Amino acid sequence: MNSFVISGLVALIVSAATMPLLVKVSRSFGAISEIGGRHIGKQPIGRLGGVGALLGILVSLSIQNWLDPLFSTAWLQYQRQTIGLIFGLILVATVGFWDDIRRLRAFPKLMAQVVAALICYAFGLRISGVDLPLLEPFQLGWLGLPITVLWIVGIVNAVNLIDGLDGLAGGVLLFASVVNFMAAIGSGSIISATLMFSMGGAIIGFLLFNWHPAKIYLGDGGAYSLGFILAVNGLLAPVQKASTGIALLVPVLAVGLPVFDTLLTMLRRFMSRRGMFSPDRGHLHHILLDAGISHRRVVLGLYAVCCVLCSAALMMVLNRNRNIGYCLMAVSVAWIGLWGFSVKTQLRRVASRIFKSSSEKVSMNSDGY
Repeated sequence: MNSFVISGLVALIVSAATMPLLVKVSRSFGAISEIGGRHIGKQPIGRLGGVGALLGILVSLSIQNWLDPLFSTAWLQYQRQTIGLIFGLILVATVGFWDDIRRLRAFPKLMAQVVAALICYAFGLRISGVDLPLLEPFQLGWLGLPITVLWIVGIVNAVNLIDGLDGLAGGVLLFASVVNFMAAIGSGSIISATLMFSMGGAIIGFLLFNWHPAKIYLGDGGAYSLGFILAVNGLLAPVQKASTGIALLVPVLAVGLPVFDTLLTMLRRFMSRRGMFSPDRGHLHHILLDAGISHRRVVLGLYAVCCVLCSAALMMVLNRNRNIGYCLMAVSVAWIGLWGFSVKTQLRRVASRIFKSSSEKVSMNSDGY
């Protein structure tokens, strides 16, 4: 456990130490956020915070590989997979950070994510079969390739889309890294456990500068990189071998909020005949902000939702100690209840708008318009 603590502390220190410099570098390279429209910031903010978080993770893993013989042995044992992880990470990070500086169109970014997923598949990071409780295990065959690609690309974009409020994406990723760390401990994967602990430390270092009012953002490069690490983590051996169903359900539940928000966004854009990658202010956090809920209260409320989902994931991971998950679930539900009571007026406003909008659509359809 001491080695995990060291990896987390190293990642935290490196991440936090580089943030003030990255604030200045972001402005020098023009990697700053836009103002107005779907963007909630009132002044330009640097978008290269993900560089510090990713650097913290990489430095932590390098030191761990040097200090911990168990980690270095495991790294060599699964060298093919770790090489695939590194190559794929380099690609999505490069494209993401270049987008932060120069602004790329959606298609080349999507293609880069697909290619990175194909690289992972080629190096053995793949979903080849499914083993769920109460069901017979079955192999996916050729379907393993498209499902693997959809899995990685889906998680990467879900994390990127939730990065709309100060502290929101970082908090979601922190919760996810804790749950996945527990899953890795349960499956005996030292690589995955170290990776998730390092990621958690790096995110805490980033959140010190990202809590409202933020001094720096993750940016697309950071969201892509951390989302990619999270997606691929569930495909690392022996996490994936322990139970493919559990290995995939845990990260889905851990990032359930951005996944749910992404699905709603895609449905809304499809219904309105808009491009799937066209930006708007229809995300859940935008709706809550527009209802008059303060920035910090929106983030705290969404944190509570994440805690509920992460508690469910922990109950799947902690087979013999589910009481921990039950306690966390109870606390999270109480948290949501208190939060809902504190913003009940604004939530009524949201419900009223949704009901009014639905009624207007029904009326228009019945009138033949």
